[in-house]
Amino acid sequence: MEIKEYILIIRRRLPLIVTTTLISTLIAAILSFYILPPIYKATVTLFAGRSTNSDGSNDNIQALYSDVLLGQQLVKDYREIAVSRTVLERVIKELKRLLNKRYNHCK
Repeated sequence: MEIKEYILIIRRRLPLIVTTTLISTLIAAILSFYILPPIYKATVTLFAGRSTNSDGSNDNIQALYSDVLLGQQLVKDYREIAVSRTVLERVIKELKRLLNKRYNHCK
């Protein structure tokens, strides 16, 4: 077969290909959004820094600015620690333990 024949076959079957793709996508979307429960969902808020009393002086403003910069750096460090291999392995191990406990409890 030549390439022209393949193109003609695809062109003749294009409505079937498009319809099948759209129906499959719609079914997958309905299943994932409305029927299947979410497996993992987490949110985290992290505040880093120290509280200070502000009296409006220039020294205090400079100290607050330094605290903000320090807080930003600490957040970056904490983010790296949170996704480190050691922490993730401990989280996986604990989740497996909890899931096994829940699974065995349901039996």
